[in-house]
Amino acid sequence: MTTLAEAVQQPIEDMLADLDVASVFGDPISHEQEVIIPVANLTEAQKADPLNYAPGDVLVYHQNAKGHRKGERVIVGDDPLPLDQAERFQVYRPSVLPIA
Repeated sequence: MTTLAEAVQQPIEDMLADLDVASVFGDPISHEQEVIIPVANLTEAQKADPLNYAPGDVLVYHQNAKGHRKGERVIVGDDPLPLDQAERFQVYRPSVLPIA
């Protein structure tokens, strides 16, 4: 059985693999590193503030929204953020985990 975290993380990892990961994290990912995508746990008020977002953050819609469907994933970049629909998505912050 797939957990909710696995169901969300794998498609996001697939999307990041299609991107130039070095441009998001600065350095290429080596075999001793793993990309992880933990939830940012932002409140509704924090999600409504554009200062709480960084390029590469991932928005995952848990409810249909204007122009977006439930389950859709959007990587934060140059496009305007849907701050008026903050209650309809969760924010994830990709990072690199060094593995010993």
